[in-house]
Amino acid sequence: MSKEMDFGDLLRSLRQKNKLSQQTMANYLGMSTPGYNKIENGKTNPSWERILQISRIFDIDPGELWIGPAPAPSDDGQFPQPKVLQMAGRITILEMEIRLKDEIILQLKKRLGEA
Repeated sequence: MSKEMDFGDLLRSLRQKNKLSQQTMANYLGMSTPGYNKIENGKTNPSWERILQISRIFDIDPGELWIGPAPAPSDDGQFPQPKVLQMAGRITILEMEIRLKDEIILQLKKRLGEA
């Protein structure tokens, strides 16, 4: 591939590979089809929550959606420096996922009168 895939290109590729329509993806994500189309066409960026939803739909690491697949090692078996940046990005995403889950638990406790 001559250029790196951006988020929308990767999302489109995953969707098409899994034989899903934009409407189906929008339904899975709880959003309108035009809203989904804007993400796929790079006209708007998805929220972290959407990235997490998308990663679950395709059963991939959220970091791969945001940062891209991990680079292959060079001939000497060493990974290029961007691998370190990828790991930092994945840690950030995991931290955000934990905060999101904590917020959901707090909201549920409030509804049940436990908070």
